[in-house]
Amino acid sequence: MESVRHHAKEEEHDLFPKVRAGMTRSELEDLGALLVRAKKGAPSRPHPRSSDTPPGNVAASLMAPLDAAADKVGSTLKRVRAMVR
Repeated sequence: MESVRHHAKEEEHDLFPKVRAGMTRSELEDLGALLVRAKKGAPSRPHPRSSDTPPGNVAASLMAPLDAAADKVGSTLKRVRAMVR
């Protein structure tokens, strides 16, 4: 957890200000749009034992569509259950 806190602090106090200073508003908005698109294809569940290096990280990234499908099915089931109660 300490590593995560350190990483977040480094981003907030060092990296993000440098990015803001080095990019125009339009470039930041374009980057934000790219991140929104990338998030749609990213895994939505943690895979803690997956590798950080090839080929394991590539295999883990292939799980993203399955994760997204499972999320969709799960949310749909919750709505259906709420309707029939």
